[in-house]
Amino acid sequence: MKQIIKTKDYGKFTLRSDNRSKIDQNHVRNLVHSIKTQNLLDMRPISVNSQFEIMDGQHRFLAAKELGIEFYYMVGEELKSRDIILMNLSKAWNIADYLNYYIKNGFEHYIRLEEFMNRYDLKLRVTLGLLVGASDKCLDKFKLGEFTFEDDSFGGYADICQESIRIIQKHNGTSHYTSSTRFWKALAKIVSHEEFEKEKWYHNLNKVPEKISVKACYSAYVKVLSEIYNYRSRSGIIKFMDTEDE
Repeated sequence: MKQIIKTKDYGKFTLRSDNRSKIDQNHVRNLVHSIKTQNLLDMRPISVNSQFEIMDGQHRFLAAKELGIEFYYMVGEELKSRDIILMNLSKAWNIADYLNYYIKNGFEHYIRLEEFMNRYDLKLRVTLGLLVGASDKCLDKFKLGEFTFEDDSFGGYADICQESIRIIQKHNGTSHYTSSTRFWKALAKIVSHEEFEKEKWYHNLNKVPEKISVKACYSAYVKVLSEIYNYRSRSGIIKFMDTEDE
């Protein structure tokens, strides 16, 4: 059985950059309040590796440090980097934490994903929804480090989507809906259609940008974007909405 040790030697310990994308300061404050009410740190020792890097319990460590009180820890000589995920007990990781972990540990596909997100100013959930879908199975693969970045199915259209949003914002001002998953999915559906004509689309978008506003769902965005594309069309109407969308 591993020995549980108590200490106030905060400088002996370090936080790992691959353990969460950022510290949740609200969680630290909540822990500070909880510890002041009833100190149960002896029941939840933090786990560190042989280099005294915190593998699990960094928020508890920071709360104890802020209060200037002793905390408890156990050393796991055998702990490896990947164990951070398995030991994530006190506060579940979000998908940004997983992305940060795999980037910091040199996973090429995750690094390329972040570069793609930064290039198009996209949120992580939006990007995953566009590239691989947002099902539980897809997210599980992402969390397990099995994500592969293949932007061929969408990457070629991302520039058109970005320019479309620039046109919309020029006329209508900046709005949060243009960064939502449902809007990007609808926009991607329009611009990736095999009969899509870019110049026609840009022309119509500049003509009637006021048609676009916040919608409640993906299909509503597809509908209004379809109307814009087909606005006063002389080359035939394209039906973008299919049975599955409806």
